[in-house]
Amino acid sequence: MKFACLGLAVTSSLLAGTQPKPKTALPTGYIVTGNLPASRAKMAYLRYIINAKTQFDSARVTNGHFQFKGRVAVPVKARLTLPQAGTVAEATAVTLYLEPGSITVAGLGAVSGATVSGTPLNRENQQFRTQLKPVQDRLNGIYQPFYAQANTERPDTALQHRVAVQAAPFLQQRQDLYAAYIKAHPTAIFSLLVLEEYDGLLPKPDGYVALYEGLAPSVRNSALGQLAQQKVEKLRQIGVGTPAPAFSQPDSTGKLVRLADWRGHYVLVDFWASWCKPCRAENPHLVKTYATYKAQGFMILSISVDNEKQRAAWLKAIRYDGLTWPQASDLKGMHNEAARSYGVVAVPQNFLIDPQGRIVATNLTGEALTKKLTELLPAAK
Repeated sequence: MKFACLGLAVTSSLLAGTQPKPKTALPTGYIVTGNLPASRAKMAYLRYIINAKTQFDSARVTNGHFQFKGRVAVPVKARLTLPQAGTVAEATAVTLYLEPGSITVAGLGAVSGATVSGTPLNRENQQFRTQLKPVQDRLNGIYQPFYAQANTERPDTALQHRVAVQAAPFLQQRQDLYAAYIKAHPTAIFSLLVLEEYDGLLPKPDGYVALYEGLAPSVRNSALGQLAQQKVEKLRQIGVGTPAPAFSQPDSTGKLVRLADWRGHYVLVDFWASWCKPCRAENPHLVKTYATYKAQGFMILSISVDNEKQRAAWLKAIRYDGLTWPQASDLKGMHNEAARSYGVVAVPQNFLIDPQGRIVATNLTGEALTKKLTELLPAAK
């Protein structure tokens, strides 16, 4: 299991990608109607992403009833939240799909347990969530200690490791369920949405491409299918064995840090942020790994996806975590130019590049990174 932080400006889902400009008027809008009589919430909030920009909508809740109206060019994944005092965040939110038609969110308890129905994608999603529920419930229970940590400078690395080990078999079960559904429903548009969840926040080029190519032409040629095709093309550019995209980024003094300057080394291009707990929890291991292997030709180039307002926090995190290798950022947040060229939509992510400038591995953390470097740099054994 790998923890990841998602920046609000960008998401991996094709549903949040560039929405096509319609040649005619937008289709009939959506209406989301809530019926949650047991809810004590006063407001409901809808959040979704279009063209890499987060959109918010709100509605007043009266005795558990509320309504949203709007239009989208293609279906959009959204998060519906009904915050209320004394309730944990997970119990106040549910995921749904905005698409033309009437969508109903109904239930007697927390919104997280509500049933979403009324339109084709939401009906299929509800059925699929029922299949996933036993595995997802186990994962939620395992994750809780990690996400309940105090907002410290650096999260508990040992706790993260324990949680990762416990979660790994259930994550694999969930991946298997995703893949099985897609293979069993090659003509369903909903399979594209399941494919995005299969891929998650960290790229899995080979698996994603194979599952996409197994979908029916009618699905691949749909509006959502074309967006997925764009992602396929991007993933093929950052897969193992491909040339690493070149980049240059300014360091804290304005001096440019160039990937090309380190040709001839094994270079770990590490994308992170000062506000990302999993990134900060991984940094102690990177410090140790760098000290062990730098004499054998290993280098780390860290690219922060902090923004201009977070500059001070970025510099403080570098000092606090003891990061002595090159640190760079254009301070454009999740719109960082280097991150975009590597298809990064969440952090931490990393790419290990060989002396010839080709990607040899991705998203290696903890002992997996140590093992790989020991294989590549035998003198360090």
